[in-house]
Amino acid sequence: MPTLSPPISISTLLDDQQDIRACLESWLHFYHASRDRMASKADDQLQISLAGRLLLVYHSMACIMTETCIAPTNDSVFDYYSPEFASIVDQCMDLWRSAAQMMAEDISSGHCTHRFSFSADMGFILPLYYTGLKCRVPETRRAALALLLSAPHQEGVWNGRLAARVIRRVIEIEERDHDSDSETGNNLPEFNRIHDVRIELSDCSTTKAVLSYKIRQANGPLVTRQEDIAWD
Repeated sequence: MPTLSPPISISTLLDDQQDIRACLESWLHFYHASRDRMASKADDQLQISLAGRLLLVYHSMACIMTETCIAPTNDSVFDYYSPEFASIVDQCMDLWRSAAQMMAEDISSGHCTHRFSFSADMGFILPLYYTGLKCRVPETRRAALALLLSAPHQEGVWNGRLAARVIRRVIEIEERDHDSDSETGNNLPEFNRIHDVRIELSDCSTTKAVLSYKIRQANGPLVTRQEDIAWD
């Protein structure tokens, strides 16, 4: 019979959280210190600029993850980071506009360089997906959804159309008995919020998947639900 590992103490978790926080602060310091030097030596300064801005998006997401990791079953903690989520969406929107302009310039000049490949695989599906799941401010999460729908491409294992479909379904579930016109998500009850969203792709289809999530009802324990979803 396997031996169960002892539970990790809260003090250990807090120490680990502080270590990660310090690493993120250190990374940001070195990023700013080296950004201009790297750009000045690059052959393609625009591509380096886009890559650097994308790194900042992931840094913002990592900071939110770090600050909220101690309370995995209390999603109301994410309400404190609504400005950070809005910033992620704004940064991704600026990146997409810059990338679209870059692609248009390449196409008009008759070139299809490595810059086009970079732009088509921007890497912002994950932060937008995370924002759509965890930010309960209707305007912000719908802006994240709209961006995913405007760029329904594939980024490694991440599919923009699937990510958008999941976010749309999460919004439907969480806001079905709630006023979605509210400017802030702070009044979305905890029992309306779903947790631990998982996607299992179908072996025989590229447009179908199984969505599983946990939801709390009537202040009771979390229960797991599953449903099939499809996307075009």
